[in-house]
Amino acid sequence: MRAALLTAALLGLAAAAPRPQGIDFGSFDAAEEPEVQGPPAGATTDVIPIDKEELVEELTTLRVKREVADVCKLFTEPAGSGPKPDTDTPLAFLAWKEFSDAAMQAATDHPGPLYKSTFANRDGSTHQNGYLGLHTISAYDPKICEAKCNEKEGCVSFNLFFERNPMYKPTPECPNPPSHTNIKCTLWGFPIAGGSAVNRGETRQEFKVVIAGSNGWTKQASANPINKFTGPVALPGAINEPSGAKSYIRTQTFKTSGYFMPELCASGCETMTAYNSRHRKPDGTYVPCNFFNAYVLTTNGVGEATVCAYYTKEWSSEYAVNKGQWRGADFYGVTNSFSYALTTPDLGGKAATVPPAL
Repeated sequence: MRAALLTAALLGLAAAAPRPQGIDFGSFDAAEEPEVQGPPAGATTDVIPIDKEELVEELTTLRVKREVADVCKLFTEPAGSGPKPDTDTPLAFLAWKEFSDAAMQAATDHPGPLYKSTFANRDGSTHQNGYLGLHTISAYDPKICEAKCNEKEGCVSFNLFFERNPMYKPTPECPNPPSHTNIKCTLWGFPIAGGSAVNRGETRQEFKVVIAGSNGWTKQASANPINKFTGPVALPGAINEPSGAKSYIRTQTFKTSGYFMPELCASGCETMTAYNSRHRKPDGTYVPCNFFNAYVLTTNGVGEATVCAYYTKEWSSEYAVNKGQWRGADFYGVTNSFSYALTTPDLGGKAATVPPAL
């Protein structure tokens, strides 16, 4: 230890500039003051033990810790505007009553005319198909998040939550910096439910990102009109044609559409008819698509995909009886179900029936 200090001192002398350096008052002012700056009042004797090697090690370690703290500040993360508990630990964040109170109050106060609350006060954020973006907002207010969703094409759901984030970027030199709280709002193109709240954060170096007060809202089902088709007609489930009807053509599933998009089904219906028309049967007929059922398929309540079921003829809501089915331990449900019928039905190459002359 002493040899190392002596070597460092000699190296410092060897590298000294020819002129005296100015006093580093910044370093001086930042240096820690000693706890004891004189004897206690009335003392007749006061022995101050000195262990030189221990003192050198202590001061060196303290200096290193200070330098690490300064390194943390080199990489500042975006400032959070949310509250945080006095105890800066992940467990304290998760257990803080202020977060849970805010979440439960928001779920009670804000069902809204267009949206319904689907889950409240979870310790995870939504992770599923149909992600449409993230906004960090200034207050835990579902109205702000709802407005973001209404502005975003295809958005039908939003997730509002508190997230514990690092004040500085975690690095090997700064592995567990102090935290702050961000209030985040994520937007979704498919319905969300409690089963989607599975993102419980991550570990960055030694810093733990955690989530609290996570609430979800989903818009009441709706769909847009589509050119060349009548509809949409809202259905209580997916169409199940009667046995022996033979009008069902096929189903297409789109997981990467980003949001519920019946327009994909309309395009698929027209494309299918055009292809079949170019590849006719020997008698000159082909299978036309005249009707489709578009819906969102969910797995245990979590939105997964836009599904399109195509038919040669139109079916009424009376046949929309398929609400979903089990596959093992998972339930695949049907929601946001709508039907569309081609405005001018395609006869599939068959001659139109002419009513007999009177």
